[in-house]
Amino acid sequence: MSTARTLHLVAVGMLVSTAAISSRSSAQQGDRYSDLARRIVQTSAAVKPGEAVWITGGRHTLPLMEAIGEEVTRAGGSPVLTLETERLTAAFFKELPEQHLRAADSVSLAVAGHELASANVMIFLPTFQNPDTLFGSFAADTVRYAKLMKTWSVTQQRFDEMRNSARTRFVALNYPPTSSDVARSGMDSASFDRMIWEAVTTDYDQMAAAGRSIKKLLDAGKTVHITTPDGTDLRFSLAGRPAAVIGATLEPGASNAKMSAQRTVTLPGGRVAVAALETSASGKVVVSRSSCFANPLVNARFEFRAGKLTGFQADSGGACITSYLGATPSPADMFGGLSIGLNPALKPVESGAGLGYRPWEASGAVVIFVGNNTDLGGRNVTPAMAPFWLSRATMEVDGRVLVRDGRVMSEVSQAR
Repeated sequence: MSTARTLHLVAVGMLVSTAAISSRSSAQQGDRYSDLARRIVQTSAAVKPGEAVWITGGRHTLPLMEAIGEEVTRAGGSPVLTLETERLTAAFFKELPEQHLRAADSVSLAVAGHELASANVMIFLPTFQNPDTLFGSFAADTVRYAKLMKTWSVTQQRFDEMRNSARTRFVALNYPPTSSDVARSGMDSASFDRMIWEAVTTDYDQMAAAGRSIKKLLDAGKTVHITTPDGTDLRFSLAGRPAAVIGATLEPGASNAKMSAQRTVTLPGGRVAVAALETSASGKVVVSRSSCFANPLVNARFEFRAGKLTGFQADSGGACITSYLGATPSPADMFGGLSIGLNPALKPVESGAGLGYRPWEASGAVVIFVGNNTDLGGRNVTPAMAPFWLSRATMEVDGRVLVRDGRVMSEVSQAR
């Protein structure tokens, strides 16, 4: 994926990753990187002889990128390393002359098409050391950001089509732990690192079994109902689009799946995602505490009417969300879908000095999102996507409870 397009997806999804400074010795770090590289190449990406593997990351992740490249070589593949930096990213967002935006986007799309056509596997590592501050500064310039989103909107459908038709396998690696996530959590870096590593190396076979059970219910389901103690009461319809089990390895047969989400692996991983019938969402949503870039989002309240997000209010941080979504016209504000977390080693952290840490993959996490859902087979063609974590959610599919008070029901997770 070209540099500009990779940044595009990272920025608009507000799911950015960075590396924290590790307290381990370089020898310990090297051993861990070697172990992780083998896990990624042999199991997660399942690299075969003769395959081309793109590896993208930042300067601080270069040792891990090299370790992965070495393992790709040992597997008989051909690694291609792509480096991205904060300085060049800032230049793109802030200094590229407006009259050249369309030309730059066209070139980016062409490069992305070439890479997707050439790469059997794409592995994305954390790119920036402090993305909250970096992307927050970009979004703060609302006029410039709106022009960027408008430019991207023209080619978004083509880009989404290329990702879905490429048959490339994707690996999104969120390790080493991100400095932004460490800061949000209020935990010390060593404890946070330990939690993330346990989440990377936990029992994914058990999660995969639970994921398949949930996928089966979602694939056959008609209506989803979500409630929370904070006051969320939301209903929406499923559209018969296949749910994606996103874990540490691809599901059987997924390497040839039409939708890119079903060809995606994340580490740490463990969740099930599905695109809803966009216009069906109806009801109230209350998000007691979250964040938007580096801004705390407190007591956010809004409604969905015929799938459209309306009446957004928040005690603080609301301007960040409204500015972000306002930079791109609808369907940026249309309901996109649902994610259910399965990883027992990941825990949300609501206390401490930070903004809170709320990983999508945490067991029992229920996350809804608006905006782009095309990788799951949805129809929201837009550069924007914004997630909302629902604390202690209860989720039902056709009256059957899958998650109660933030916990996946045992009879669901243990089903085969």
